[in-house]
Amino acid sequence: MSNRFVLPTALAALGALLVVSTAAAQDAPQPRSKYAGIIHPLDWGASSHDVFGKLKSELDDRYRDQMKTSDTIKIDQLIRQKADELQRIKDSLVRFDGQRTGYETSLVAGEIVPREGESLVRVDDRVAQRYYIFRNDQIWKVVVTYNVSTMGSFDDFVAAVRGKYGNPKKASFSDDGGERRITAVTWQDEHTRMVVEDQSEFYSSYVMKFVQVGRGTELEQARADRPKTRKTAADSRAEGLMADIFEEDASGAQDDLVDQITGLEAEVDLTNGRPQEYAVPRMAEDSEPKKKARKAKRRKAREKPAPKGDPADIIY
Repeated sequence: MSNRFVLPTALAALGALLVVSTAAAQDAPQPRSKYAGIIHPLDWGASSHDVFGKLKSELDDRYRDQMKTSDTIKIDQLIRQKADELQRIKDSLVRFDGQRTGYETSLVAGEIVPREGESLVRVDDRVAQRYYIFRNDQIWKVVVTYNVSTMGSFDDFVAAVRGKYGNPKKASFSDDGGERRITAVTWQDEHTRMVVEDQSEFYSSYVMKFVQVGRGTELEQARADRPKTRKTAADSRAEGLMADIFEEDASGAQDDLVDQITGLEAEVDLTNGRPQEYAVPRMAEDSEPKKKARKAKRRKAREKPAPKGDPADIIY
């Protein structure tokens, strides 16, 4: 066959392949929820087995890129490293059947109810920890925790999330002696609720929580309404913080500050939905010096410069 016929034929075949590839990419399933990319291509209700498969695919993709530019010895090391990392993820599976797990006083302690068929898988990333939470082996919530040192102030963190996902649905804040402070911001569509929370005072972390709308949000509400029958190590500190947040005579807050950061015109009733256990006067040990120290710590965090680069690059 003449070469003058081979080239057009090859180009035609390549063109057809590109058309098929483009169509396949366009037809690839997309997340049902813009806030549920963290579990894509799975959906809410997937099993732990399915989640392990998704996490293995993530590792395969990440290590494949490294192997492309590595020699034979390095590739062998990467293969063993990937296998070890996958095994750590599998070994992280914990079922909360009433035994001590180590999570009882952790940042995610409030996300789990023991003896109700709940379990958890943890993934340690470079700048965050992911917790995939199941009920009867069906995923309904994912919690991601970021260390404050990698994200700057909570205002910076909220701005980064807003930059990726757009304006939120609502914002919650405390009014601490006339100082307006954002404590949580919520995004939601018909499938997923996404909430970011400031947990920097006790845990030096910001929390990003993804919850299935319907089954998941009902479970969240049920545990929020449940009387607290168990005390944790953080209770005394939490009570002091809640006393500050729900201080009756707080005044002089700057509404426009919250509006500017979240893109919302926020209206928050500081007493509506107030937990009954905190409807008490300030605890005696919550002294004025302690209160000033907490305010100074929060002010220092706000004044700390944000890390270099775009924080949105590491936002899930």
